Amino acid sequence: MPRKPLILTDQHPYHLRARSNNKEWYDLDLSDCYKCYEKTLIKTIKTFNVQIHAFVLMSNHVHMLASTPEQNISEFMHSFMTITSKGLRDRSKRINHIYGGRYKWNLIQSPVYYAHCFKYIYLNPVRAGIAETAEQYPWSTISNQKQKLQNFIQPPPHGHDLYVPINLADKKSWINERLENSLEEKIRKALKRTIFEFKPDRKTQKFDDYASSLHGICAASTKGGRHLL
Repeated sequence: MPRKPLILTDQHPYHLRARSNNKEWYDLDLSDCYKCYEKTLIKTIKTFNVQIHAFVLMSNHVHMLASTPEQNISEFMHSFMTITSKGLRDRSKRINHIYGGRYKWNLIQSPVYYAHCFKYIYLNPVRAGIAETAEQYPWSTISNQKQKLQNFIQPPPHGHDLYVPINLADKKSWINERLENSLEEKIRKALKRTIFEFKPDRKTQKFDDYASSLHGICAASTKGGRHLL
């Protein structure tokens, strides 16, 4: 199946995912892997003027949310994967491929969808059973463990974080509010589409973007002076 044409935009953030070759675990301790990713991201953020909104390193893949004011997602990801591939090979003495193919991407065009994606990727370690809360997992930018990369995390442009609490404590509390399994499954499927969206119900054909599941954070969001839709 041919790869779908890449959509270049400076108006909406991307969800990006890169997985290791054959879905194998990294040959390094995740602390060493994270150092490589952190150093590379800080370098490429400056080089390509990319904005990173979230980053999570798992045992065999990475997730991030990013925006490209210069519409250069392809150049950014090519550099990011080339540098990290070499860095991880040098550290582990591995001779085979680090990544199992090109990165996966999808576009997030609404604040509701952004909030669902934001929460979902930060909850990856919790769903995997390797952390009780998102912030207890050390290899993400929501971690309680202080990291250099956290200083480079920016909110997305054009109000995409409308439903994400501003205050850090409120944000962590909201992230850890688990969604229904059926909704998490819809999010997982939406993250595989070129443009993140929920499909209408098969029986009723009614469309639901599940904004109601985010209403619990409205009070926290308006504290910072925001006005919700």
